[in-house]
Amino acid sequence: MEIHINDNEKLIGMLRSNGLESRPVIIGIDGAAGVGKSRLAYCIGCRVGVPVINIDHYANDISGLYADAVDKNALGRLTARYIKSQRSYVIEGVCLLEVLEVLNVVPGILVYYKKYNNRKEWEDEDLCNCNLSQQALSLLPPLSGAIAKYHNKYKPIYKANMIVFRNNAG
Repeated sequence: MEIHINDNEKLIGMLRSNGLESRPVIIGIDGAAGVGKSRLAYCIGCRVGVPVINIDHYANDISGLYADAVDKNALGRLTARYIKSQRSYVIEGVCLLEVLEVLNVVPGILVYYKKYNNRKEWEDEDLCNCNLSQQALSLLPPLSGAIAKYHNKYKPIYKANMIVFRNNAG
């Protein structure tokens, strides 16, 4: 289901109706680089009083595959602590499902975040719908190539419980 990001009350209500405040829930926020995942995650975290984990804070050298740059030991210790204490949290980042797979963590709610341009077209559709040939993938900058390959393998937009979008102008 798609909901507009300007309707944060509806988004928070949907998260609550999916058990956010009644049981421990891991909310994953996935999407391309620069769409606003961190901002959305911190908005949710502040509104419902749950911690937020930004995977970028655990990434070192992102010259190759993004998921390979993540310090999975440190991130794993933190997620394990939240899971052990039965605490809900929000975790966000590009290539989210790939990183969580290594940590053996499955989000209870997966939100996919899309950004539309002024013509109401999905800005990263070519990159995230994996319509690119192997030759085209090889020409992309490292992070864009990693995101395209990730979307081709994990297909997060099709696994998402909610698809949230925002307009580039707003």
